[in-house]
Amino acid sequence: MTGGYPASADIDDFLAARGIELLTPHNPNFLEEFKQLIYGIINAVDWVTALGIYCPTPATVNIRGGKYLFKTTVKTFTTGEAIDPTDNDTTYIWMAADNTIGSAIDGTGWPTAEHIKLAEIDVDEDGIITAIRDLRGETLLQYLKNVTAETGTSAEMLPIFWDKTTPAANDEIRIPFYGRNAASEKIEYGRLIIKLTAVADGTEAATIGFSAMIAGTLTNLGSLVFTTASQVLTNKTIDGDSNTLSNIAVTSIKTVSGDANKVLMRDNSGVAKSDFLNGFNLANIGANGGLSFILTATLTAGNTVIIHNANAPFKFKVINVWGIPLSEDQGTFQVKNGANAITDAIAVQQTHGFCWVGCIDNTYNIIAVNGTLSVAGDGSLADVEVFIECMRVA
Repeated sequence: MTGGYPASADIDDFLAARGIELLTPHNPNFLEEFKQLIYGIINAVDWVTALGIYCPTPATVNIRGGKYLFKTTVKTFTTGEAIDPTDNDTTYIWMAADNTIGSAIDGTGWPTAEHIKLAEIDVDEDGIITAIRDLRGETLLQYLKNVTAETGTSAEMLPIFWDKTTPAANDEIRIPFYGRNAASEKIEYGRLIIKLTAVADGTEAATIGFSAMIAGTLTNLGSLVFTTASQVLTNKTIDGDSNTLSNIAVTSIKTVSGDANKVLMRDNSGVAKSDFLNGFNLANIGANGGLSFILTATLTAGNTVIIHNANAPFKFKVINVWGIPLSEDQGTFQVKNGANAITDAIAVQQTHGFCWVGCIDNTYNIIAVNGTLSVAGDGSLADVEVFIECMRVA
């Protein structure tokens, strides 16, 4: 090689293999062969020239025709009338979604609708074009490979930037995945969805979701829930037969709300007893049983604690009652359904041992929806923490 170029014969072979024929020396048909040479060169790179900007006059610009890709659709543009950009300003040129060319001065900005940026044109005060900046590479060029030689702990690969001038909450960035079906039709089999849940500066937030083709319909599978972000499961049911909840600390069981969520239990820290069951949607007792929940009441000097005052959130059955003495004052207490006693008078043991119910009246142990449940003390002695075990019923 001389000066970095192959030998002359090798260059001839290289060009011939690409359909580019050189001029014949001392040929009287020079012009004809010269046009053929230019044609061969342009034909080799014709796909790159589509939507390129050129100047038919010193004061106007036009856009080359050809095929191009708008999102996933191949379109063909035919060159139209030249554009006369604004004097003494910068003009933006773009391809609109309807296969037409649009333009505006930079003060107006790019359109908010979907478009392909083509160029920025600078014009002096005499109307003469002084600069053309080709912007097609921002949206038209697709990387076949993305290789980086950078070292370090991370690298940004194949970035995607949605340059929308007026973003709004719940806008979605969608990455589709296509394939052919048995009828040779192009089908979107899946979709990655980035939903912009908040776009205000400093409070930006997003969720990541997926859609998949199910029985012929692209179906939203919901959003991902991660362990490092505070996210809420809404309208979701966790199937206990096929899923396991593990490593749940007692301190992690928090107050919940919304009947659309099925939960097992919640803590009672700072929560009024009448609100204790709010947020639960526990399944009814089945043929072979079900999950129970525990209500509590703390009695001091034999006072009465009302757990539900005509506001029980659903129908449930009292199945067990016990207490832990908080002093040696002894005394008694009863669990009641409205004015009716569910239990006998349970004696508080002076020895600080557990005290258990002796009998539960099955006539009154079912609390109706909007029913009343209370723990009535003896009015003078009983200092006791009472535990009432219940199960929901239809």
